[in-house]
Amino acid sequence: MSKIILLFLFLQGCATMSHLPPEQRREIQERKFSEKYEKVFKAVVRTLEDKGYILDKVDKETGLISTEWSATPDYSKQFLVFGKIRGKFTAHIERLDKNNTLVRLNFSLQERPVTYKEGKTTYDDTSWDDEDLDVDRAKKYYKTYFDSIQEYIK
Repeated sequence: MSKIILLFLFLQGCATMSHLPPEQRREIQERKFSEKYEKVFKAVVRTLEDKGYILDKVDKETGLISTEWSATPDYSKQFLVFGKIRGKFTAHIERLDKNNTLVRLNFSLQERPVTYKEGKTTYDDTSWDDEDLDVDRAKKYYKTYFDSIQEYIK
């Protein structure tokens, strides 16, 4: 019985974003701002640019913003992922009413496959593997971006 409890606790500690029900993912990835749509939209653009992303698509009418894949050093610090990594953001900004706006961020992370042979580390430079985010780290990472958006709104 104690082995089952330990296994359960271990699996609970390793929860990843893809295993969360949609409503729990939304709690992490969405934030409502008590501000006009235009101001929030600009704040999202500035936040992504300031974090080093190159904007791929920016459509104010539909509220969609996407970035190119970017290899920035903050991933290593945030996720303790070793090797070659890259990330990408997609944002959807929705006007709820005159003074309230909803922002949903979606962060994707990929890593180069790594092989270890005879004491050497080798990266496959021809492909990328999708990485699933640990829930606790993802919460902190999304919070960082939402806090930055809030700062630009002020």
